[in-house]
Amino acid sequence: MAAKRKNESLYAYIHSVSPQKNNFHVRLQTRLSGANTVKAICFDATKKNELINAKLSGDALKLSDIVKQTNTKDYYAEYIINKNTIIEKAEPVNVPFRRIEPEVSYSNLDEEFEVGKLVSVRAILDASHTVEHTRRVNNMRNTKVVNQAYLYNDRGSIEFTYWSEWITFFNENLHNNNNYFDCINLLVKEYDDKIHLSTCCDTQIFAITDELVPDVAAPINTDETQVTLTEIEIIHSIEYGYSCKACNNVIKVISKDQEILTCTSCDAVSRANRMTKQINVIFQAQELGEKLYRLNLDDMQTLTGPVSFDSDVSELKTLLMSLRNITVNVYEKENKVTPV
Repeated sequence: MAAKRKNESLYAYIHSVSPQKNNFHVRLQTRLSGANTVKAICFDATKKNELINAKLSGDALKLSDIVKQTNTKDYYAEYIINKNTIIEKAEPVNVPFRRIEPEVSYSNLDEEFEVGKLVSVRAILDASHTVEHTRRVNNMRNTKVVNQAYLYNDRGSIEFTYWSEWITFFNENLHNNNNYFDCINLLVKEYDDKIHLSTCCDTQIFAITDELVPDVAAPINTDETQVTLTEIEIIHSIEYGYSCKACNNVIKVISKDQEILTCTSCDAVSRANRMTKQINVIFQAQELGEKLYRLNLDDMQTLTGPVSFDSDVSELKTLLMSLRNITVNVYEKENKVTPV
């Protein structure tokens, strides 16, 4: 059922404007919100500069014909700003409340974060191990670039995902040797049993240029270690699956004959013949201790030659167990190895 909506006029202070070019989010402080803010989504890109200027100046605005939603699950916003919304600078005498800067409570990187919550941290961005992915979003109609890096400070480190709208911001700051950031409202997410932080529509990030960068070395656990494996001692399992086009999650399958698959991470439904096939071999080697590591299909092909999704399990095991003195990069944080 479509959400019921009504047009109204209100006075508001602008606290944040998200960096997306189109369909961007705005945080408003209204008379009823008090010290808190409410979310609006703006569908008119021509209004963005006006909203940003109001945020920077701290002036109140009068928003006429702004759409008030009674069901905030529609666009996950309380208000909609569209082409019919009129934005005017408000006369201070007409604004019955004052601007209140929200207090930010910063978390430590060694805390146990709760998935789905928003947290704020001050940390250094380690982009030396940045990995770029392209993911499908919006019901798989569009694609966005997402970068994976690390945030760290004197209290720990954590994997950090930032989406395409933040890439230029970080690249420009890193180019100017600014790598210390004030990250407000990062979303706590979990993928492959690991907690990481991600930008979202509520995120605000500022380069900290008026303070000394903490003298903290980049975490060692972001580096790979090169090891020569005498042999693969034990193969615990060979897992077959498909990469979800929406979120890149690997959907494990028991039978290779499944035609329709539902992602266990994002619930996207896809045909198997339109997805990328994956194989993960879970194994142990003497040089790696008791910990289990995985080797994927592409890396197996590098080590053994032609291997396919349809290869017989016993043949795969024989090929892998026959390997001797192979040099690999070990990623302890991700429990995987890749051939050198």
